[in-house]
Amino acid sequence: MAKNNQTVEENRAETAAPESQGTGVRAVRALKMKDFLPNADWINKNVVAHGKGTKVLIGRVFGLVTGTKDKVNTLPNGESSESILTEGVLMGESYLTGEISEGSGAFLPGAVSEKFKIMFAASPDMRTIECDLDIGLAATGKAIPYEWVVIQHVEGEQLEPLKRLRNSRSRPEGAAVLIQARAQKQLTAG
Repeated sequence: MAKNNQTVEENRAETAAPESQGTGVRAVRALKMKDFLPNADWINKNVVAHGKGTKVLIGRVFGLVTGTKDKVNTLPNGESSESILTEGVLMGESYLTGEISEGSGAFLPGAVSEKFKIMFAASPDMRTIECDLDIGLAATGKAIPYEWVVIQHVEGEQLEPLKRLRNSRSRPEGAAVLIQARAQKQLTAG
């Protein structure tokens, strides 16, 4: 058996351009974040075991969102669970396995899918929203020991009004003083 001498960067460069390969993209109906993981025990070993506040980047979802749909699911214990399916033309890349997939929907972390749902409801004439999200896991230290989070995102032009509002005024000076005073108090108390 021949030994593979490719570096991680070479492997990532190959998987980052699936259109030039013509193969290697798995088509699925909907991208699910758990499919970005190598196995079911990975979260406990690599996120939860390291304690509260641990964040791990696991993959990327990008593409065009065309709408959202509410889904009601039944959990193994019989309880119902609600989620939002983000519909569109979407691709996913697992940073852990290197697998690239595409689908017509994605079950994204709640904060993002709720944001998309609100944007479509507020602007009925909106056709698409660009999204490019780095998805991760964060250990919570609570009864549910982890949560799915968006660690980084690129905002499309649809979010320009929000960006404009965010940058329209400076932060009050008192907020920085209050934060510094709290930090100093914690240092002297410890």
